[in-house]
This record gives sequence, C-alpha cells and structure tokens, in this order.
Amino acid sequence: MEQARVEYFRGKDFVSFIKNHPECKEILEEDKDLDTEDIANVLLEKNLLVRCDRVTKTLRPGKKKLSTWPVHLEIFRVSLFAVDWMIDLSLKMMRFFPWTFEKRHPLWQTLSSFFWPVLTRSICLFPVYPHRCKLIVLYSCAGILLMILSLLFVRAVAFGGMWILLGKRVWFFPNILAEEATLKELFRFWPKKDEEEPPKWRSRLFYTVVAVVVVMLLRRHAPDEAARARYQ
Repeated sequence: MEQARVEYFRGKDFVSFIKNHPECKEILEEDKDLDTEDIANVLLEKNLLVRCDRVTKTLRPGKKKLSTWPVHLEIFRVSLFAVDWMIDLSLKMMRFFPWTFEKRHPLWQTLSSFFWPVLTRSICLFPVYPHRCKLIVLYSCAGILLMILSLLFVRAVAFGGMWILLGKRVWFFPNILAEEATLKELFRFWPKKDEEEPPKWRSRLFYTVVAVVVVMLLRRHAPDEAARARYQ
C-alpha cells in the first residue's frame, strides 16, 4: 500500500469471522452488543484500519478472474465499512482493509540495522582488501551466481518436460524471480496451481521436435576427449 508492506483482510471475511467467533466481542465490554459494521467503523474512525482498493482492476491475459489477494493496494476515498459491504456485494472488488498499527520489531531487524552499515562500509573498503580476501569474495560470488543459474536451469528443464509430456505448467520455486517476495516466499518450493488452458498437442509436438534437434546438435558438436584434455 503506497510502497509499504501491510497486512490486510477482506470485508466479508471480517463479517464471517465475527459471526463465527462471538466470544471475540467480550473484549469490548460495554460495547460488546455492537454490530459487526459498527465495530469496523469504530476501528476506521480510530485510524486502526484504512479503506483500500486494488490497484489493478483489469484481468491479465489468460486469467478468468481477478486475484483474490492483490499485491498492490491504494487508499480508497470511502472509509465506512457499511458502504464497503454494499459495494462488495455489487462489484466484488473494493473490499480490503489494511491494519495501520505497527508490530513490535523482532530481534533480527534490530541486528540488521546494526550490520547493514557495517556491511556497506566493508563493501566500500573492498579495493584495499588483501589479495587473498578479494579471491574469497570473488569465488563466493561466483559460487552463488552458479547456484542461482543452476536452479533456474533445473526449474526450466522440469517445466519443459512436464509441459511436453503432461501438458502442465509447473514452475518449481515459483517466486525465485519475484522482486517483492519475502525471503520465506522466495524459496517456497511448491508450485502454484495451473489455472490456464492446457496447451494444444500440436504445440507440444513442435517443441518436442525442437528439443530433440537441439540435444542432437549439442551431442554432435560436443568436444571429444582430446579437446577436453586440452581445456583441462
């Protein structure tokens, strides 16, 4: 929401939660008899919630419906929950309420606020490092880059094989190239569900022939034992 990460919920989920968990109203004491819409409006008036709408309102190519949980939100001009509930029933779009309070900072954030300046200064002083330290940094970066490229190659091969054999679009590590994913989401292994239409058998047959031709060309022009010995 406006370049800040927030936690939000949908209006209809709030209504169903209060309906299914009436014991939550006990913390309101004398106001426990308030309706769900009134409770939400009080939270809005005290600026504990803010009324938002999704930024992208058009369907992506190949999609049949908008995302249930959009990534980008923008503040909406109407702030009453009851109005949102009526809009939600009619349009099924404008229905998101981010929390505005900030959680207590965990220990790792405190430590990172100390180590980031140290790391920045260390990077700036890299030209005066001893030669051995420069080699360690070079090989470490090269190893990480090789690991990332290997992971991308393996997931591309798995995608191509399943697409050709089964007609399924399966991307392992689906968030590995996402710019706004958290560290936990970045290394999520399980792929997303394929919601697009299955590919046609002609396309699968064509790319099968292309893959076989490429493998045969690579095998034909691969270096022999003498060439490999010279490279070594």
